[in-house]
Amino acid sequence: MAIDKYRNLPSEHQGRPKSTAGLSAALNKIDDGMTATKSIPSAFDVDNAAGV
Repeated sequence: MAIDKYRNLPSEHQGRPKSTAGLSAALNKIDDGMTATKSIPSAFDVDNAAGV
């Protein structure tokens, strides 16, 4: 989960499940985008290309 990397939450938000859930949802979207971005180069790799 993306929120596991960010344990330095401000004290006013620690222990609040709604705050943690909101931050987790936002970070998961960013994490999914980063995963997709990292997979793009392999999709266009000439060495792994398949002909039609």
